[in-house]
Amino acid sequence: MNDLTEYARQNGIYGKRWETNKRKIRGGNPIAKMSMHRILRDKVYIGQIENKKEGTFAKGEHEPIISTELFNRVQIALANNANNKSASTHAPNILTGKLFNHNGVKFINQRTSGKGKKTTYYYATKGFYLTAARVDEIVIKTITDFLNSNMSNLPINLAAILKRIDITNMNFAEKRNLIQSLVEKVVYSQEQLIYTLTIDAQKLQPFIKEHYVNQNTNKMEYIIGDNSITITEKVFLRKYVNTVYDRGKNGVLNVTDNNHLILKAFATAWKYRELYERDGGADNIIHNLHTSPRQFYRYLDIAYMNPDKINEILSGKLKINVNDLFRIAKENQLLLACSTTDCTKSASSTAASTTSFV
Repeated sequence: MNDLTEYARQNGIYGKRWETNKRKIRGGNPIAKMSMHRILRDKVYIGQIENKKEGTFAKGEHEPIISTELFNRVQIALANNANNKSASTHAPNILTGKLFNHNGVKFINQRTSGKGKKTTYYYATKGFYLTAARVDEIVIKTITDFLNSNMSNLPINLAAILKRIDITNMNFAEKRNLIQSLVEKVVYSQEQLIYTLTIDAQKLQPFIKEHYVNQNTNKMEYIIGDNSITITEKVFLRKYVNTVYDRGKNGVLNVTDNNHLILKAFATAWKYRELYERDGGADNIIHNLHTSPRQFYRYLDIAYMNPDKINEILSGKLKINVNDLFRIAKENQLLLACSTTDCTKSASSTAASTTSFV
């Protein structure tokens, strides 16, 4: 932008100059950087008129004076320019302006600082936050999977363009620009991300790589409508990060990450159970494991859960997150774990009750 404003000044390109009713001359000054930025983003030059109240655009009665393809290339250059000012500049989030909750409320960006670390969240309603970095990772992976999918059911011209987009070798800013153009909106509802993708091939033209063709034809489920493509992805929320409560700001997991946490919870639970049944008293175990009594007995709830319920979870028949796991474990005890250190149950009867599952 600095180079461009200097180029305009040296070539005699100035702002509008006019004369008032009192014959005073106004304007005609060199174009400031902010004004230049506004000019370059104005869609009036590609034949569109903005409804500023609604934030929407419609075709104007005038003819465009530059091509949409050139305009889109300029927008990418502007975004990259903004995203690379310095090493400390944080690029905008992937879904800024695109993410809504099930009531149609748009998520906005909110940043918090603590212990020298800044964290950005998507925020829609009081007390509910989604960690932006984690959501962005999931979105990038989903769009990458879509671009690697078999597109035989898509319109031929759209599929041809999508297969010439190399998202793998894009930097973060380029991925954001692509996703902002490809994704019309994403709705978070009932632990699902519902993506609505454009079928307007023109919007994707600036991202084509001339000598690249994506040869992947992986399977992926999505719905093709008259005006859009819909992808539904299951995600899970968790409020515990490394066993520390995250102040209500939810971490977001895709299915694979969530399953890893479920398995880790079961592994921890069976480890605690083995120590508990071997050594009897809980106090020494809790001390040696550097955990709390509450945490210790929560994991024992999992270890002593009804085997039928465990099979439902581990087989994938019952899809839950880690928070649900602790709740379900407490509600489905086959043999309740002791809640005090003077346990009177024998290790042999405890082990016998779950022999069939183990």
